[in-house]
Amino acid sequence: MSVLLADSALAARQVIVSGRLVEGITGRPLPVQKLDLLAGQGASRMALEARAIRKPGGWYALHLVPGHRWPGFSDMPDVTLELAVTLPDRPPVVTDLTLPAAALRVESRVLQVGTTPVTVSRVAGAPFRMDLELPPHPVSLALTVIRDHDPGAPVEGVGVTVLGAPAAVTDAAGKALIADMPVLETVVVALQHDGGMTHFPVRPDFTRRLNTVTLSLGAA
Repeated sequence: MSVLLADSALAARQVIVSGRLVEGITGRPLPVQKLDLLAGQGASRMALEARAIRKPGGWYALHLVPGHRWPGFSDMPDVTLELAVTLPDRPPVVTDLTLPAAALRVESRVLQVGTTPVTVSRVAGAPFRMDLELPPHPVSLALTVIRDHDPGAPVEGVGVTVLGAPAAVTDAAGKALIADMPVLETVVVALQHDGGMTHFPVRPDFTRRLNTVTLSLGAA
């Protein structure tokens, strides 16, 4: 892989990579701080000069910066594009896309601007789609178990289990805490009581680190 100085005629805002960066389950945009684009071919690896544009809903685009350096790729092997995403509350995340070298070569193309044909240089196969979806952070569940929908009748000693999380037992106030529940759209809270088991589906709110819920058992 050699390095070429990008032609001044390189299409100024040609998008190289675009896509969506979101949180799974919620669909919320990831709070991206920085986007870096790199290319690797064989043992060579280098940063690509690209400017980021971010839009609502987690959408982004990285476009060319004319006058900056652009690699001249060999015919073989394939090229791997890497999108490095810097986030405030997670370790850096990298997603990649493998492409034939020909897709990243600079080619001349004639564009019609009004009635005037204009020859510009473009990256042949761009734009390329690179999405990233990360799971939301785990949340905890603070629950209160009562009897027959009566807030004044908490139930002590109820075993509380959620598959994939540490078990708990309700205290004298009927309260228990399940820390760091599994990251699922719906979890099932199992209450062991009165010699039996009752199951309650709960949909975590991933916008809140601590969820609260009151669950009612039947009359004793």
